[in-house]
Order: sequence, then C-alpha cells, then structure tokens
Amino acid sequence: KDFFKNTHIHYNEPQTVEIKTVETKVKIENNGKNNNLNIQYRLHSDDINAIGFFSGNSNFTILKGSKIRSSVSPNFNTNPQLQSQRKLRNELIRTGKISNNVFTTNYEFSSPSQAATIILGRAANGNKEFNIK
Repeated sequence: KDFFKNTHIHYNEPQTVEIKTVETKVKIENNGKNNNLNIQYRLHSDDINAIGFFSGNSNFTILKGSKIRSSVSPNFNTNPQLQSQRKLRNELIRTGKISNNVFTTNYEFSSPSQAATIILGRAANGNKEFNIK
C-alpha cells in the first residue's frame, strides 16, 4: 500500500509504462530522551563491515568491532578537502582506537558521512553508504 502511495505512473507510449517512486525520508527527533529506538545501520562490502547508530545531536557512533578498509584511495591522501578526515583516521590508528583495521572501542563521529569516509578511506556520503541493519 505504501509503495503505491508514493509511486507515480506515467504512460509514454502504448504498452510502455514508466514507474517512478518518490524517495521518502524520515527524521526521528530524540530530544534528549532515551526512547529505545536503537536503529542500527550497516556499511558492508567484501573487506569491511561496520555497524553504527545515531547517538544524538546528529552524531553517529560506530560500534567496537567494526572493520574498516585497510587501504585508502589515492584521492584520500591528496585531496585538500579530505585533510581533516585523513588526520582523524591516522589519529584513530595511532591512538589504538582502530587496530588491525578494527575499532577497539565505540567511536562517535560528527556525522554518518564522516564515519563512512574514515571507514571507506575515500570521500563518502554516509546517508547513501549506510543501510538499516
């Protein structure tokens, strides 16, 4: 029912149907209360597996045990816009918060995009990279 509620059908030619869905985004406000939503998000590929959740004030926490990509893209090391992310990734490794490509503790990032960039070793949009677990 919800799928068809957000679907528009356009007839281009006889016997040809184009279906476009409308992307729906839901924002959940916590307002500082623990409402036990506990929605977890996962970023997964062959060499990574990271789990995170929104932890208030738009911060995004990656859980201990989450695995990051061992290598970074060439652009990650040269792009001036990624300098702060590069420094943070190196600092997390230097201080042992990431060891052997695995988070040794929960770590709170300022956004899902910052978390995804650190995990993937490249520029990333966390809202597109993370999926509900």
